[in-house]
Amino acid sequence: MRGRADLDPITSWFVLAWDAFRAPVFAYDEGLRLARAVGADLEGQLIGRICDKKGSDIKLWDSKTRAEKGMLGGADGARSMLDALHHAAHRARTRSLEVARDLLDEAGLSNDPMFLTALEAVLEVLPPSRTFTNVELTGDLKSASDDFDALEKLRRLAYADKVDEHHRLACDRLCLRWLRHNTTTRRCS
Repeated sequence: MRGRADLDPITSWFVLAWDAFRAPVFAYDEGLRLARAVGADLEGQLIGRICDKKGSDIKLWDSKTRAEKGMLGGADGARSMLDALHHAAHRARTRSLEVARDLLDEAGLSNDPMFLTALEAVLEVLPPSRTFTNVELTGDLKSASDDFDALEKLRRLAYADKVDEHHRLACDRLCLRWLRHNTTTRRCS
């Protein structure tokens, strides 16, 4: 996992939360500890902008939820690269990958090292979509995997030469190849 120096505090918190909890809902106290660790203000920068507080829990928002709440922030990533990533994911989900790519090009992010690092980090932690795993997720995990789907397809379209494929996807592809080979070999023996 990339360190705090590579990502802005908001994106870093989002990535570390997904990495630590592997779920969009987790204890407020744990979220507060993470926020302090990355230098983010949980109440001032995060709650109501990229997540909400429900009782003693925090719930992370996907791009669709942030858009519906009018909380996407700037597409240029000036406040946080997570804003740019969620803008791109939302555009890809509601319009097209090309529109999402054009948005990032117009914002001047296509070659921005901070953006590319954020894209790679977010793809490492979001749950992969059915498109890439053949596993159908439900509820909040499905929403997050829809963002993964949009961002991974965008990476393949526009950033494959700049951002490596997620290691789980590459590993899954190798495992499938191995299984196909061994299954074919066994049938032929």
